[in-house]
Amino acid sequence: MFELDGSRMRDHDALFAEFASKLDFPDYFGMNWPALSDCLEDMLWFDETTCFLIAIKNWDEVLADAPVDRPVLERILNDVGSNWGSLGYGGAGAKRIPFNTVGLRGVLDPIPRRVF
Repeated sequence: MFELDGSRMRDHDALFAEFASKLDFPDYFGMNWPALSDCLEDMLWFDETTCFLIAIKNWDEVLADAPVDRPVLERILNDVGSNWGSLGYGGAGAKRIPFNTVGLRGVLDPIPRRVF
């Protein structure tokens, strides 16, 4: 699970930085919408993954300074989730991996880490 903070993602530059930092994007991440989509679609640097969950606290603050960009982010997250569910990890015919994003108003209580 990846915990991001919407209060640190008020414009697209800050949003790209938060995603890159929290999801450990590779150095070649281009800090733009197509690059965000590409990195989320190809998270092969996480070995043995069974699911992806992105929890964004303070969701109401995400892109608050750039509201015209909010639908772009929502479309990307929706498309990525759909693609992981249909194509799976590693492309067509591969194991399908759930990829979900949850936007939360306010903050997250500390979530205990467990190994399943």
